[in-house]
Amino acid sequence: MSPKMNLFLKATLLGFFLSGATATLTHWAEKTSFVGSIKFPKIIQKVPAIKVYCRGSKIPCDILERAKKLTFTIDSPKHIKKFYVLVTADKIHPVLVQTKKDDHSFEQNTIDHLKLNPDQSYKLYSFELVQEIVKEESAANTPGVGTQKNTEPKIVYSWKVEVVQLPESGRIPDDAIIIRLNPDHIKTIKGGSAIAFPTIYIKDDLIKTAENKFHEESVEVILASLDIDTIHANIRQEVKRDHPLKTIIAMAC
Repeated sequence: MSPKMNLFLKATLLGFFLSGATATLTHWAEKTSFVGSIKFPKIIQKVPAIKVYCRGSKIPCDILERAKKLTFTIDSPKHIKKFYVLVTADKIHPVLVQTKKDDHSFEQNTIDHLKLNPDQSYKLYSFELVQEIVKEESAANTPGVGTQKNTEPKIVYSWKVEVVQLPESGRIPDDAIIIRLNPDHIKTIKGGSAIAFPTIYIKDDLIKTAENKFHEESVEVILASLDIDTIHANIRQEVKRDHPLKTIIAMAC
């Protein structure tokens, strides 16, 4: 191979590498990750498995037995600060795309959206990340002057949690985080940070009296979720390298 051809190939490969690296960096710069948590009472013997879905994908969940909680991660564009979280154990219905031809409607094999029937049990929450700038005082001891107080601005993040209703049609927001859980088991939702959703806390009454029944119900919900499993894809894992010796695996839905 001639030196000119060899140089051309090296330049081409370098161009492909740089374009790929730029695309990867741009992709990660446009997204942020939030950790969701479902916290169970300390008295529970075993943390149950729970199905979570988002934007057409099945979200992997981690069960932390010692901490008595279940966690999951949602990737989202950075500009999005408001999220919908739907908690339900009832059947979710897919609605197919309809087309009209000659005054007749035809259903396609493409899902347009998901819905709940009006008589089904659910709780729909809106989580909105709020940014606030507060002034924080700090003391500095300067020789010959003494202690001086300084006021510095500090960014503080908090979550505004509201209970909202689905429209009369029962249509679920397309980007909603769907948690397959009986909403009556929720005790409260609180906390959160710039990188974590507010934590969902589970009541302890049923677990105190009949933990087996609680687990049986969880299994029934998982089995009832098999039909919507088929219309949700496995999550795509992306590998991001931010240091020559460190690899971070992140998930996008």
